[in-house]
Amino acid sequence: MECDVLLVCGILDYGDSVSGNYILYKTLKNVKGIRLKVLPMFRYTNIEVDADDFLPFIEPSAKNINELIDVLPKHKLLFLSGNDFPNFIIKMICERFNSKFATITMTHWVFGNTPSIHYPEIEDDMNGEIIQQRKNLYESLDSTIIVGSSYSKSVLENSLLNNIKCEVIPFPFEEIDVDIEYKKPINQIKTILWGTTQPKTFRKGKSYFENVLEWLYKMVDNPNDIIIKYIGKEIEIDTQFKVEYLGFIPNRKELSKVYKNADVFALTTLADAGPMMAVECIKNETPLVSFATNISTDIVMDGKNGYVVDGTEEYAKALYEILYNDNYHMDLDYVKQFNSEESVVAKYNEFFKNIIE
Repeated sequence: MECDVLLVCGILDYGDSVSGNYILYKTLKNVKGIRLKVLPMFRYTNIEVDADDFLPFIEPSAKNINELIDVLPKHKLLFLSGNDFPNFIIKMICERFNSKFATITMTHWVFGNTPSIHYPEIEDDMNGEIIQQRKNLYESLDSTIIVGSSYSKSVLENSLLNNIKCEVIPFPFEEIDVDIEYKKPINQIKTILWGTTQPKTFRKGKSYFENVLEWLYKMVDNPNDIIIKYIGKEIEIDTQFKVEYLGFIPNRKELSKVYKNADVFALTTLADAGPMMAVECIKNETPLVSFATNISTDIVMDGKNGYVVDGTEEYAKALYEILYNDNYHMDLDYVKQFNSEESVVAKYNEFFKNIIE
């Protein structure tokens, strides 16, 4: 048994919705001429997949390392989509099979001094023994880091891994679910949508959002024109505007309706390899306002699909321009220049071609 790409893959679904791992798997399946095998880091999934692609699940540990390696096929590229393998297992596999190595940054943990989910660019954690060991490992192998946005590439360039080869390959735009039958209503009240499952995490920018709303409150003639709706974990938002909590929305088609019901989506994350919500809201033709700290810098231009801003006062002005002046237009073709399925698959095809040859 041989393959070209051995994908070490995390969980494929979160109940009613697919994960980034599933989108990655499906994208790689669309790359022509590539023999793909998947080593699952999970026991079960609700998602229907091609069973022939998947190897048996084996818990990666020092105790099981020989058993694990024995089930692996000969391969040309070991491709990790998370932090499931410690350094010594990566090195053992690549040396055993003389394979090249690639990892994709669904978060920015790989650039920091921790072995797990992390955003070191805002946590002042770009140096230390752990990242130095990772640097030594990647330099000892023929390694490539795949990032999904220009912002993530800039984080890499400011990290200790800045000499490692890098490819910018986002998730395909077509994989975002949209309820095409649901029509955006004509709202009497202007709706700002905000949301996160981790509102108490500094990275999600709740305090920044509250400051934005404070600025916006000073700008409007009638604050009763505006309602703030939010999804995710319930938490108090400190604002004088009316607030409505919508709960968790795990189903992507239902989430599509939530986006369509909003006049603007406020993304206040301070660091992110995505997030998926940025692309989701735009595909649902809801404009986005964001700091320049995520994929929004690739899919939004001021006035086109929303605004990318530097500070909270500028952020409030951008919300005002969308809500009161309709000073924006949606341009999905602009987004597709960056992450259409055709261009994403072509980038993977070129990347694998160089690896395999």
